Amino acid sequence: MKIFVALLVVVSSGLSQTTWAQLMNRDTLVVKANTAIAVKQDLINQGNLLVEGTLHLEGSLINQRVIAADKGRLKLAGELLQIIFQEDYRTKLAVSHLIIKAKEVRLSHPLLVLDTVRFEKGIIDAQSSLNQLIISQSGVAIGASDSSHVVGVIEKLGNTEFIFPLGSGTSYRPVLLTPSNGQQTDCYVVEYSSDVRFPLEREPCLQQVAERGYWRILTNNESTPFQIGLPVARFEELGLPTVNPSAVRVAQVDSHNKWEALTCNRAILTPSGFVKSADLIRLVNRNTGMFTLAVVAECVGPKYAPLRISRLR
Repeated sequence: MKIFVALLVVVSSGLSQTTWAQLMNRDTLVVKANTAIAVKQDLINQGNLLVEGTLHLEGSLINQRVIAADKGRLKLAGELLQIIFQEDYRTKLAVSHLIIKAKEVRLSHPLLVLDTVRFEKGIIDAQSSLNQLIISQSGVAIGASDSSHVVGVIEKLGNTEFIFPLGSGTSYRPVLLTPSNGQQTDCYVVEYSSDVRFPLEREPCLQQVAERGYWRILTNNESTPFQIGLPVARFEELGLPTVNPSAVRVAQVDSHNKWEALTCNRAILTPSGFVKSADLIRLVNRNTGMFTLAVVAECVGPKYAPLRISRLR
């Protein structure tokens, strides 16, 4: 694999370098397959940039014209804040593979990943529905952790099970979402907030609801039911008491603005560390829902069957 490094001076057809060590493309720049170009600082594209190989970037990406990277890799590996900026808000910037090995990446425009987003180091700041990370129907996310995840909004296209790699910036707080008999045109927009939640009443089944931290889910198709799983690991950080994970439930704000447990008398604990709703959910209230974790009280009365725990194998 050939590697071209843009430092202070690069002179070639369609390429010039400013005194701020920025690589500026005013004509046509092609990163061919099996080739990598490393840019040490900002890349400003005012022409046509075609990426079929790997674009290794340690500064910001400012796109003022056309970038075609749907067959290429974008690796972000800066030691300072990197900003991904797209001037034309009517089009999405799309890459086949996105590799995050940076301190912090801030999206100022939606970024579509067609194949894989790999988290190695650093946080993606996507704290708006106008600059979310979008993952295609066949796209996957791998490697997310406490030190590398998305803070803000992720949109997932399609109807397959997916773990949304969300977090607070210091803690990994993913969501497992499993659609049932959906459509390829379905999409789910999920956001995690570490803020203190607003106080609401809770149904008698719940002994305590998380004091801080909640997940918001929006879908474009209310007719597609799904199951939701929330992470059991370190649930004490949400302000819940230390209890056996079998007593933890997924809770949802109902139509009466009250926290209710999704199947109070039954929980599914997955091998990957999620407590999962046993029943299917439909978002019928403006296609949006708010969820968090809660500790279940002893369920009594004819409404509740004896508590039992299912473990997926």
